[in-house]
Amino acid sequence: MAASCVRFLVLFASYAWFCSASVIELDQRFTEARKEGKWLVEFYAPWCGHCQSIQPIWADVGNRMVQTNPQIRVSRLDGTKYGSIMDLYGVRGFPTIMYIEGDRTYTHKGGRTSKDIMNFALRAGGPAVKQLSDQAHLRTIQRESPVSFILVAEDDTSDLYKHYTAAAEEMILDSDFYLAKPEAIPEKSKPADQPALLVFKDGTNHRFEGEMHQDNVSTWILQELVPAFPHFTSDNIFQLFKGGKALVIILTYPSASNAKQHPHYKMREVLKEAALKHRDKYHRSYQFVYMEDKNFMQELILTSLSIPSILVFEPSTHLYYLMEDPETVTQESIETFLMSVEGGLTQAYGGNSFFRRIYRVFYEIFTSIVAMWTAQPIVTTLLLGLPSLLMTFLCYSLCTAEPAEEGELDSEDEGEEGLEQEDLYDGPEDQGSAGDHPKAD
Repeated sequence: MAASCVRFLVLFASYAWFCSASVIELDQRFTEARKEGKWLVEFYAPWCGHCQSIQPIWADVGNRMVQTNPQIRVSRLDGTKYGSIMDLYGVRGFPTIMYIEGDRTYTHKGGRTSKDIMNFALRAGGPAVKQLSDQAHLRTIQRESPVSFILVAEDDTSDLYKHYTAAAEEMILDSDFYLAKPEAIPEKSKPADQPALLVFKDGTNHRFEGEMHQDNVSTWILQELVPAFPHFTSDNIFQLFKGGKALVIILTYPSASNAKQHPHYKMREVLKEAALKHRDKYHRSYQFVYMEDKNFMQELILTSLSIPSILVFEPSTHLYYLMEDPETVTQESIETFLMSVEGGLTQAYGGNSFFRRIYRVFYEIFTSIVAMWTAQPIVTTLLLGLPSLLMTFLCYSLCTAEPAEEGELDSEDEGEEGLEQEDLYDGPEDQGSAGDHPKAD
């Protein structure tokens, strides 16, 4: 039964919407077909603006997967028609992208480009730890991936290998993990003794030096998941928060990325230097990032900021600290600012209190409505306008209804009493007339 469902879905792939036969339109039969094969599924809704914007990207992913990795079936499912399948996988929003292979499921939380989605599917579908073949393979990895972890070992019998593979299984979607023989590592990067766990990023590599324990290995990997000075966006927010470090954020205009003479570019270079050249001083507690999206920053701290701004944000508490005079930032002022934050000398804003959480809920509802109206103004107006008109009509009807006057109620009561008395009077008369009938002899 399951095999026949799979064959049917593959043969009758829906391509009317995408003009591509490489994307399968799923239906209720997927409850059986999901048990066989590898599936990359987009849960969508026809009215969802974000789902509509991802259509060409999803079609491109389908075409590429057919050519490079045909064992992964790219598909989509209308969540408004098949709610039971959404409930089966705990899908609560649109669009949701999931990798499904039997009982193994992963949800994509990264970027929405074709490359990001394909990397997600390949990581989820492949082994957690892949084999690094030679030095040419390593150079390819360094060009394509900003961060990669490599365990250099002659075999897979060490405790470090066991801890490393366990951590890789848990973080399979977050990075690339490899196992390499010593000869696959260049001489300048090759560790003197093996086994050794290395992370390659920012044009160099760093070695795990902690005690040989599962928690220590996992914590070290989490702290090394991102480059020293990445671009902070909604695509990598989960990775940045996983590190457990406070974020040192500089908010600038996007033009600062292309103009080296721009004042904001020079400010960013100061923070980049602190992240790279003073790693030993800051790396354990802070993650330096730059941000160009003012709206995203506002959604994070629920208030507006001027540009440029430098602040420290703590993901665990949602507290943030603002640096004074960010335009004159230097290595010395950064160190002074971070020391004042650690010492409690800088005022904290935001937080995660009860009232702050309530405010965040209303803020997110408001921004969601604005986003829906921007994408689908007519549908949003109908969804929100019709219930509002109905409630307004009911309230108006209740408030304007005229109560019955007291005189009318009295007359009605008198009329009812008269009818009751008349019924009582008619009773004996009826009985008397009945008694007038002669009895039969």
